[in-house]
Amino acid sequence: MPNPPVPGVWIPTAPSPPIGTYAGLMRPFSLDSADQFRPDGPPALDSERWARDFNEVETIGSTTSSTRTAGQTLAARFWAEASAQQAHGSFRAFVLEHELDVVGAARFMAMIPVTDADALIACFDAKYHFAFWRPITAIRAGDTDDNPATQSDASWSPLLGTPNHPEYPSAHSCITPAGGRVIARFPGTQQIDFTVPSMTGFGDRHFDNVTDLENEVGNARIWGGIHYRSALAHHFRKSPHKEGGRA
Repeated sequence: MPNPPVPGVWIPTAPSPPIGTYAGLMRPFSLDSADQFRPDGPPALDSERWARDFNEVETIGSTTSSTRTAGQTLAARFWAEASAQQAHGSFRAFVLEHELDVVGAARFMAMIPVTDADALIACFDAKYHFAFWRPITAIRAGDTDDNPATQSDASWSPLLGTPNHPEYPSAHSCITPAGGRVIARFPGTQQIDFTVPSMTGFGDRHFDNVTDLENEVGNARIWGGIHYRSALAHHFRKSPHKEGGRA
């Protein structure tokens, strides 16, 4: 492992094998390819945007942050729960609360995993393509990026444990917006009336609309100190293929 880190380049954040190295190599279900909507990439290290991203997560995402509110801390910890169990609990509740019939429930429970799987495949294709460093690496090596607006803090630690895969883009912010679009198709409105259960006693969280769900999931990754804002508001390039992917 390089010491000091190569500026901008991801290094593993745990001694265990990196997570999801194979995911971007999988064949998607509905996309033409894993890189069909690959985003443009993280900001340049000498840019103002990078400095804003860096300083935001350094301030609000640390274990000792004085600017993060109790509510933000709770949201960060909530969205760090086991995502598969949490998500499937919310899907089962949605079927019951919206009284979907057998056909509707079967269609919903088929569309959601296909959509989430493709979002995950596309996300990890981008993650290992760009291989961008995590906040815990960048902030501790902030004086190596040649950006005068960032400063290193060798003792900085994030609120949450850092997942052992590259930073850009955020997996939660790939999967949740994709799933939110599917969820919204069933009531036929952005007002989804959607509840996500807690697996560890943090309390269920309710979302009236897709935008609120997406915003909280994304912000929670910054509040937890494991992502930059550019990983949430990433811009996917226009597909060079026909709309809709494979049949």
